[in-house]
Amino acid sequence: MNSFPILKTERLTLREIIPEDVPEVFNIFSHPEVMRYYDMEALTEPHQALEVIARFTDRYHKEVGIRWGITLKHSGEVIGTCGLVRKPHNRSAVLGYDLAAEFWGQGIMTEALRPLLTYAFDREVNRIEAMTHTQNTASQKVLTKLGFRTEGILRDYFYFKGEFFDLQCFSLLKKDFEI
Repeated sequence: MNSFPILKTERLTLREIIPEDVPEVFNIFSHPEVMRYYDMEALTEPHQALEVIARFTDRYHKEVGIRWGITLKHSGEVIGTCGLVRKPHNRSAVLGYDLAAEFWGQGIMTEALRPLLTYAFDREVNRIEAMTHTQNTASQKVLTKLGFRTEGILRDYFYFKGEFFDLQCFSLLKKDFEI
């Protein structure tokens, strides 16, 4: 396996998430608003952040997916994560991302996802899917800015905390992607 790819933008570096990132990962994944539409409970203990990092690392080593830590270039602070889970039989992937609440509304996620999409489309991926909770308008706005198209609503697709939720399905095809 090659070394973990590092992606750079004007303000950000996307790099491997490591155990030393536990405080920042805990900050992100313990915030109730960040976790509002996530498919797991908000973390309550820092050791849980180490388990999240281990899951990301395991997916990468098993070549099932890849998750980058989104860091600020000037400080190296991890402020979010983004990544893909592969569906190699379809030459597609599923996109996921999150961002510390104090960095919302600054265009950071859109900036971080552009090189990630380029990375994926340069590696035989033809289609990238993303699914959002139907009320998560901020995430939908990011996807739309990047050229994703709405494919429809998946009714009662997501079961969490004893309740079913609809998800909105988005996709981006390689031929429609503009850097």
